[in-house]
Amino acid sequence: MTPSAIEIVPLMWVFAAWIGATLAFFANGIAICRLNLPPLAPDPAADARFYSERETETKFRDTYRKRFAANELLYLLMFNGAGGFLLYVANEGVLWAAGFFALLALWLIYDYASAPSSLSEMNPKLVGTLDRIYFYAGALVWAYCFACIGSRWLGKF
Repeated sequence: MTPSAIEIVPLMWVFAAWIGATLAFFANGIAICRLNLPPLAPDPAADARFYSERETETKFRDTYRKRFAANELLYLLMFNGAGGFLLYVANEGVLWAAGFFALLALWLIYDYASAPSSLSEMNPKLVGTLDRIYFYAGALVWAYCFACIGSRWLGKF
C-alpha cells in the first residue's frame, strides 16, 4: 500500500526501532538487577525486627522484582511480536490483519500509557524516569502505527 499522508517515517522502521529500544530497556534492567543495587525493601539495619526476618523480606522483594521483570519482558515481546506481525501484514494491504492490528494497537496504547501508574501503585520504587519515558514512548509508537494504518485504510474506502 502507498504511505499515508501522516506517515513521516516508514512504519516498519519505527517498529524495528521500537523493538531495539525494548531490548535495550530490558537489557539495562537485567544489568541493574545483576549489579545488585540496593533492594526495594527498607534497609535491614534500619528495621527493628530480627535480622532473619529482615533478610527474608529483602530477598523476597528482590526475587519478586527479578521475576516480575522477566514476566514483563515475555509479555511485551509476545504482544509486540504479534503487533509487528499484524503491522507487517496490514502494511501489505490485508484487511483482516488491519482489523486485528487495530484492536491490538488500541490495547498496546492503553497498556503502555497506563503501565507507569499501575506499577507505581504496586510499589513506587518500581518506576523511575527512564521507565516512564519508555512506557510513554511505547504508547506514542503504537499510536503512530495505528494512525498510519488507519489513515491508509480510510483512504481506500
